[in-house]
Amino acid sequence: MNVNGNGGSHSSVSFLELLTLLLIGLRLADVIVWPWWLVLAPLLAPLAVELAAVVAVALVQAVRDAMRGR
Repeated sequence: MNVNGNGGSHSSVSFLELLTLLLIGLRLADVIVWPWWLVLAPLLAPLAVELAAVVAVALVQAVRDAMRGR
């Protein structure tokens, strides 16, 4: 929760959180019959992007180290 300069508070919900809530509601109402891991996937998307970035940086560093070792 963020506090603005006027003494009030401002709460924001991200698009992925809203999408997840929508998918959970649809799953519980049997509108969609997706597996739960797919319903909850929007919550894991930011983690997957961060993990991919870390792996990419590690690969670039490994290639650079290998090139310097020659």
